[in-house]
Amino acid sequence: MLILMTGLPGTGKSYLAQALATALAADVLDRDAIRDRIFPARDLDYSAEQNELASQVTYRVAEYILSRDPQRILILDGRPFSRRAQVDEVVTLARKVGHRLYVIYCWAPDEVVHRRLEEDLRSTGNLAADRTMDKYYRIKRSFEPLTIEHLSVDTTRPIEVILGEALAFIGHPPKLC
Repeated sequence: MLILMTGLPGTGKSYLAQALATALAADVLDRDAIRDRIFPARDLDYSAEQNELASQVTYRVAEYILSRDPQRILILDGRPFSRRAQVDEVVTLARKVGHRLYVIYCWAPDEVVHRRLEEDLRSTGNLAADRTMDKYYRIKRSFEPLTIEHLSVDTTRPIEVILGEALAFIGHPPKLC
């Protein structure tokens, strides 16, 4: 199974991805983490070119893993997937490896995202990552609607609630503790 996390920066994609990974014994392929690992710190500029290269590396890694282990569950995270063509690349990947694709769109009200992005900046101090409301609004203005089946989740609700919805969407009951 392949799960694609979509949504604007600060909407909780990574938080939900980690919760899903735990519940499903899945692995998260985080494009941002991959980008930060493949480029030496002095070359890391968070440019569109670097992000695209890291995205392509992420897809190749996913293809490699899923081709070798059809039972694996992978979650793709770290990119808004705000363009139809970006989503189509993942659709093509899923078809190529013969896996069902589940798309989860995360959203939250602007004021919640603003608070989250400010907290993220305070905790990481990473100005270069450009996780700002300006970037959020820039992506929001050009975000193309999803045209494939997907689950839309309001991430302001408790994680247990949205995790339950996500698990129901992909056909897995919540893990009993």
